[in-house]
Amino acid sequence: MTKKLQTTEKLVEVHGEKLTTTSLIIATNCDLQHKNVIALIRKFQSDFEELGRVAFETRPFMTAGGEQKQEIARLNESQATYLITLFRNTDIVRQFKLELVKEFWRMREILSQPNRQLDIQEKRDVHFPMMDALMFAREAVGKKTTTYHFTNENLFCNRALTGKREALNESDLDVYDLRLLKAIRLHNMVLMQHNLKQADRKDALDKYVTTYRAKNPRLKLVISK
Repeated sequence: MTKKLQTTEKLVEVHGEKLTTTSLIIATNCDLQHKNVIALIRKFQSDFEELGRVAFETRPFMTAGGEQKQEIARLNESQATYLITLFRNTDIVRQFKLELVKEFWRMREILSQPNRQLDIQEKRDVHFPMMDALMFAREAVGKKTTTYHFTNENLFCNRALTGKREALNESDLDVYDLRLLKAIRLHNMVLMQHNLKQADRKDALDKYVTTYRAKNPRLKLVISK
């Protein structure tokens, strides 16, 4: 019987202007327990450090018992490739390694293309009409707009993209995310014409992002085992 592993998450991320992946992404796609992958990195950490510094991070995640914390390792391409060589060479591991190498190559091509700067600029340009729309909507009901409201609206759009209401570093966004954030801001402007409060726009904006991603998938990886 054929077992298929299918994922649509980013395999490679732009992190501080460097291309990286994580131990969690590798463990998930290789059908391994993440705690065992972390243990392997710790065991051979001196080898990994010869290929660059290994950055360990702690991420929160929700369980039925409440919020828990999980340690992950952020790896560059050489470290990720070396890690996979330490696994048993199953079909799923071998094929995922090929997909990961291809994705690192694809991301390098994207980052080297001049149209990335165009996407960054277009994403920035949408900021100003969105702020104008916010001011107009608030003035229509007799409310003033401050710097806080401008910042809050950007964080609102960032949350629709990443799930986190926090500031974003442009260098951490690939072309796909830049274009999606531009689309989010444009759609948010449309929603402002009907609902002033963010609470009234949140679900509609989330549905828009879900539809966008379904129609324009980042990556679809199917590995047979």
